[in-house]
This record gives sequence, C-alpha cells and structure tokens, in this order.
Amino acid sequence: MTQTQISILVKKETKTYESLINEILNEYLFKSIDEGLACYGNNTGKVILFHLKKETGVGKENLVKNIHVLHQFLEEKFGSKSQTLKNLILKKLHENLEK
Repeated sequence: MTQTQISILVKKETKTYESLINEILNEYLFKSIDEGLACYGNNTGKVILFHLKKETGVGKENLVKNIHVLHQFLEEKFGSKSQTLKNLILKKLHENLEK
C-alpha cells in the first residue's frame, strides 16, 4: 500500500469516527432539549426543534455543529427567558452524559 493510499484510508476512518462522535452528540443534545423543555409540556422540545428546522434548516442531524443557531433561535423567540431554557437543556445534557 502506498503512502497516498494509507493517507486516504486514515482520512476516511477519521471522518467516519468524527461522524460517529457527531451523531452521538447530536442524539444526546436532541434528547436533552426534549427532556429539558418537557416541564413546559411533553412536546415543547419537539415543537421548538420543528420550528428551528423549518426556519433555519438546522435539524436533529446537525445540532452540534450549529449550536450557535439554536442559541440565537431561542434568544429571538423567548428573549430574556431563553436563558432559563438553555439552563434546563444544559442541566439535562449534563445528566445524560453522566449516565
């Protein structure tokens, strides 16, 4: 195997590894948003994520890479109350990552 072939293989495996990590983090973040906002009603998190995807194009599959979009979206929609929402999400994310 040539050095070029090895480099290509390593890049593919690294990309796959990065994709896997992003997928796992996206799942944890999605779950944490849903659970964190459940105190406002069972579907609140799902509704917020639906509108986030509809208005910004950021969905479950790319939340981690676009967390700033979620942050901005919450601030635009909820103003000063967005900090409470973000704190609930972070609390649940911390709990989920500890499991």
